[in-house]
Amino acid sequence: MGKKDAEYEGFLRGLATAERIAKEVENDPNGGKVSVELAKVIRMRKATGITLTHTPKEMHAATETIKMYTIHTVFAMIALVLYEQYGFGGKRLVRLKQEFDIHAKALMEGSIDWLDVMEGLKSETGMELFIPKELMQQRITSA
Repeated sequence: MGKKDAEYEGFLRGLATAERIAKEVENDPNGGKVSVELAKVIRMRKATGITLTHTPKEMHAATETIKMYTIHTVFAMIALVLYEQYGFGGKRLVRLKQEFDIHAKALMEGSIDWLDVMEGLKSETGMELFIPKELMQQRITSA
């Protein structure tokens, strides 16, 4: 397959994915604007390098367990460092966990995304967080 053929095939896959997203949004009882939803998908996929042909709903279902496991293990590492290096006690760690859970829930429900978190931290604290280039270059593709 030539380069033009591969690009065209990718274009057709993209159109099919956009069409499926549009149908999901159209049938959503909460309503929504197709262009807004597609813009969110494009923004996130550009930032993460995800090139799957699955809709956000399909990706969400497939990754729910992985996300929850990751959130819990990351919090455990944060709590350990704060306890060992900064002297956080049990009460303080419980309060941190409660606040962490609020933000994790917002991420899981989609009211904020990782880009919002990273941009917010940069504007509030000057701390720049990013997805490493080597991860961005690892394109995830469906078979």
